[in-house]
Amino acid sequence: MAITWEEQNAIIRYIIEETGLKAFQVEQTATLLREGATVPFIARYRKEQTGELDEVQIRTIEERFTYFTELEERKGTILNTIGEQGKLTEELRRRIEESRLKTEVEDLYLPYRPKRRTKATIAHERGLEPLADIIAAQELDSGTLEEAALPFVDPAREVPDAAAALARASQDVAASLIVDPYAIEVELRNGHYAPKALREAIRAAGPTVRRDLGKQANGLAPVAAVHAPTEKSHVSL
Repeated sequence: MAITWEEQNAIIRYIIEETGLKAFQVEQTATLLREGATVPFIARYRKEQTGELDEVQIRTIEERFTYFTELEERKGTILNTIGEQGKLTEELRRRIEESRLKTEVEDLYLPYRPKRRTKATIAHERGLEPLADIIAAQELDSGTLEEAALPFVDPAREVPDAAAALARASQDVAASLIVDPYAIEVELRNGHYAPKALREAIRAAGPTVRRDLGKQANGLAPVAAVHAPTEKSHVSL
């Protein structure tokens, strides 16, 4: 998404306020950078246009212009997304438009961010999670898996018959089970379902107050940390 002239002028104003440079220096440097000139070239051969800026100053303008351009583009995407939800108030718009920090913009967007639909959430929407639990446990009180799958048949949810229910549950859920309250991507490893990613292994392990882990291990105030994952760690299902 390209930024508008209004947004570009705002970016130049931000940089002027941050750096204390003159308006013409920031404007001329930004123009040269957009035209493809490199920082060393501008510093050496365009001194008159930039008012004798050195490489450090030019690179600062380059970095901040890139940062604010990405920020303005992100703002546009977020405003459109929230607007499509019908939840964009004037106050929220103002706060997003006036923000100069990516983290602040993302924090404002967080309550309106569409939830990521994993294979597990799709299977959950189809009502197949209990069937996946049966498949994962490999235990039946009576009958066959096909019989166990019959109650989950629902053409409206793209589950037309027992075979489809078993296929969906096996493919969509067994490889991506729900560990409440988070949807965690897991895989079968050494006979156990274990989180695929380290961050999910940490999240699945839960909190700890051990003093040899987290910030308290560095002499800081005790805080809730997470258990360090081990080779034998796995999610109990």
